[in-house]
Amino acid sequence: MHCDSCVQLGRGSPHAIANERGEYDVAATELGTQYLVIQKGGFRRVREVYVKAGDEKLPDTLTTLPPKSDPATGDEVPRMTVVHGSYDEIEASLEKLGIDKSAFDVVKSPLVGEAARTFLRNPVAVNGRHIVFLPCGDYTQPSPNVDLSAEKLIADNLKSFVEVGGRLYVTDWHYDFVAKTFPGFVQFGGESAQPCSGCERVSYDAAAVVSDPGLASWMSAQGLSTFNIEKNYTGITGVTPVTTGGKTIVPRVWVSGSRNGAAPKPATISFEHGCGRVLFSTYHTEPFSTSLTPQERALLGVLLEVSVCNDSPSGVVIR
Repeated sequence: MHCDSCVQLGRGSPHAIANERGEYDVAATELGTQYLVIQKGGFRRVREVYVKAGDEKLPDTLTTLPPKSDPATGDEVPRMTVVHGSYDEIEASLEKLGIDKSAFDVVKSPLVGEAARTFLRNPVAVNGRHIVFLPCGDYTQPSPNVDLSAEKLIADNLKSFVEVGGRLYVTDWHYDFVAKTFPGFVQFGGESAQPCSGCERVSYDAAAVVSDPGLASWMSAQGLSTFNIEKNYTGITGVTPVTTGGKTIVPRVWVSGSRNGAAPKPATISFEHGCGRVLFSTYHTEPFSTSLTPQERALLGVLLEVSVCNDSPSGVVIR
């Protein structure tokens, strides 16, 4: 793991930033063989192209982000691990989104928390990833059950992982990994010193409000201006800016949810910590149908956005 630097381009370098529909025009400055780079955060595809005079529409095979790493062909994706949590099978959603199963590891064992504990206690294993998923499960339960969020070694490893550039994605019942390891940023409904005190036993649906303008445009381009977020088992009452190291970090609310007609509350949030980011959602992203659900599409949009460097919203810096 290392701190991702933004893509550095000179002012004369041909480049373009895609709109919400994925459309862009690149004005070449010379003809002949050149390299085309398609990149969003840690997802990168490099292909050799021959530039001719005039306009040309490139095939999707050249311009689609890759499903897995293949250095020989110029494809690169982040190294990912899903710490399987029993309830939110986010690995199935990743596959539906087009990410090859060989691109991520799944940490899973018959004994509750055993494989997760072994992985999370190992700083070399954790820091060998770019993205770690901690989807909803039973790893933050009161004694005599398993509460991995209370282990200082695990908390230290996760904090260090994010500080040096990792992305940590947590959902639902595992909110204690966020509340205890990164206190102050997010206020969870019902949270206390007792683990999982804010965990609801019956799920609820909420009318989605896409709070982030960029994500809203991207969802609207897919005809998803209105939708529900399903299978929420926790709630967020608010987010708070935190000042650390002389810098004030303001959590970003991507999606909010209106429960039973009440005022919308944050449902998907992220915040920077050091060189990395933490992402949390109150709802499952596991597949509820064979087609992509709106919240799976939102997951893809947010996952791509939080994978870019922290110093530029687009991931590009023009020098």
